[in-house]
Amino acid sequence: MRTNTGLVSVTFRRLSPDDIIARAAAAGLCCIEWGSDVHVPAGNSNSNKNSNLENARRVGEATRAAGLSVSSYGTYYRLGQGQCFREYLDTAQALGAPLLRLWAGTRGSAATDPDTRRRWVEEARRIAGEAADRGLTVAFEYHPGTLTDSAASALRLMEEVDHPAARLYWQPDFSKPEEELLAGLDTVLPFVEMVHVFTWRPDGTRLPLSCGQDFWMRALGRFPNLEKKKLLLEFLPGDDPALLPREAETLRRYRDTAGNFLKEVSHTLQEL
Repeated sequence: MRTNTGLVSVTFRRLSPDDIIARAAAAGLCCIEWGSDVHVPAGNSNSNKNSNLENARRVGEATRAAGLSVSSYGTYYRLGQGQCFREYLDTAQALGAPLLRLWAGTRGSAATDPDTRRRWVEEARRIAGEAADRGLTVAFEYHPGTLTDSAASALRLMEEVDHPAARLYWQPDFSKPEEELLAGLDTVLPFVEMVHVFTWRPDGTRLPLSCGQDFWMRALGRFPNLEKKKLLLEFLPGDDPALLPREAETLRRYRDTAGNFLKEVSHTLQEL
């Protein structure tokens, strides 16, 4: 059943959008997050803006024609870099993406001085407002080397920005202990809109998703409204497209098992 499982297009940077669409549909996924680095670049100058917007429209239309939706626009817009956010908004609208993934600066929270953080927060609040004016949402990549490098800093960022159109992604940093990761997820859970799903060793070696069953069941089981969250596959072992059907099936199994457990708990609580 195609519900809330999808694919991040940067997983297969060397494939064309049409190939990615065909593989995602064949694997039974429901949506694609299109990246701005290769497949759907934003208009970065007057000379290529129109062609980029035309490409975004074509990719979005092809995605929907295959029975998939565009979950999001995975941009590489970073706070504090002076990039033109309007061009990313234009491209997201042409693509038909309801949400833009952004990056919360260029330094980790501990290395960011208070004045820089204040400026980044002000920028985040401004662009969240610009997105909201177009009926869109922004969500910040949960990633080392940015203000979302820890649960405490990510939560603080959401509280400082204080805008309903500003949200978070979540993904595990497997260099940290699993209990720390899960406790961090609990901290930011109310702000998480989408989850990037993959399994790594602490040294970054990519593993089949099935190797992370215990972790992912515990993580997904924390979402009281799991069916409303987009769960997006990323970083397959060897970037091998042939593994996508297997990984998609594993992700669906995790989602269904965690979702059924949550329903049983809810039903039990209602009977008490």
